[in-house]
Amino acid sequence: MHGNIFWYQRAVPKKVHKLIGVKSIKVSLKTNKINIAIQRSKLQALEHKKMFGALSKIDNPVLKFLNKKKTINLKNYEIKFMDDFDDLVSNHFFSNQSMPLNEIKKTKKKSIENYLFNVQNSIPILSDYFRNFFAREYNFKVSEFKNYKRSLDFFISVCGDKPINSYDFVDARQLNEKFNSIEKNFDGISSSKIKNIFTRGFRKFNLENNEFIVNLKIVKYKNNANEYIFSTDELKNIEGFCKKSVSFESSILAVIVNTGCSFREIIGLTSNDIYIDRYQSFITIRSNGLRQIKNLYKIRTVPLVGLSLWGGEYLYSELKKNPNHYLDKKKIIKAENAINKIIRNFSELGSIRNFRKSLISRLVYINCPEEVILDIVGKSKKHNLYNSQISIDIKRSWLEQLKFI
Repeated sequence: MHGNIFWYQRAVPKKVHKLIGVKSIKVSLKTNKINIAIQRSKLQALEHKKMFGALSKIDNPVLKFLNKKKTINLKNYEIKFMDDFDDLVSNHFFSNQSMPLNEIKKTKKKSIENYLFNVQNSIPILSDYFRNFFAREYNFKVSEFKNYKRSLDFFISVCGDKPINSYDFVDARQLNEKFNSIEKNFDGISSSKIKNIFTRGFRKFNLENNEFIVNLKIVKYKNNANEYIFSTDELKNIEGFCKKSVSFESSILAVIVNTGCSFREIIGLTSNDIYIDRYQSFITIRSNGLRQIKNLYKIRTVPLVGLSLWGGEYLYSELKKNPNHYLDKKKIIKAENAINKIIRNFSELGSIRNFRKSLISRLVYINCPEEVILDIVGKSKKHNLYNSQISIDIKRSWLEQLKFI
């Protein structure tokens, strides 16, 4: 840039110095707008590239002709641009958007020319900065780029796509409110990634942290996995999978769905703990040769209905064939991981542990008495050895009302 005008300049290849007569070429771009200058310089560069390409070919007839003529007229390859100027001084010193006092103080370290250059769109909009600078320079970990991109897209959808130094405390407040309304961190989106993008951008362009960065709060999400309750559609999909993909693991999952029992309670069953009958089927959670139950409140009988009855029938037949099906700890861990993988395919945060809470929620919804619910899930306040026991028929009558198909 010379004075208030941008110029295009490029070196001439050595082998065509004699033909052109100069070692470098300068062309006025007739503008003081950086974005216009960039576009015009690219157009001019294409013209000169064509010229150099033609002159560099020894067999080119034009070259033979020029050898006789000695030099070429560069004006024939210059693009005639129209004048396109802005009075930057008037715009920034004599308008409503005049230079702030703190910016004037900065001119002791930075020239007025540099300040006006920054004003002229040299600070990129957020999406351009991310694509052209941050994404190329940041050392991403595996699969981290996807989360950064999603965070950026989320931010732009809330605050818009503007030059990185134009966001203020209003944008920060709007973004914070949006994050606070989100119950969990979904799809890798996080405010810390957004703040990292801005912090690096301000450092790169020698900008001071503005109101946006100062007021942006890093939201720490709580893991709500333990509070997750399966929806009706998720339960339908899980049932469909279990009945379609019959296996020992799917039968365990099926039993858990409508009993609220834990994985460890079901994996420790023997064939003697499962009673299958045309009129009344149930499982008994108790100590046996495979495990010892120390908590007396967990000793109980739970009816098998719906999907859990289907799973109980399959589980019973398998345990009759192979009583020691799951004595190996490695097999137990492998089975639990396999079941959790099935559940993750049909839910966002669900795991085996969430079925108990989901069962309680469903029973509460149909106004099941508290003492019945607690007895079913093994949380009774008083042990049934000393109090009237809730009959299996009563528990079955309530569980049979839990229909989701």
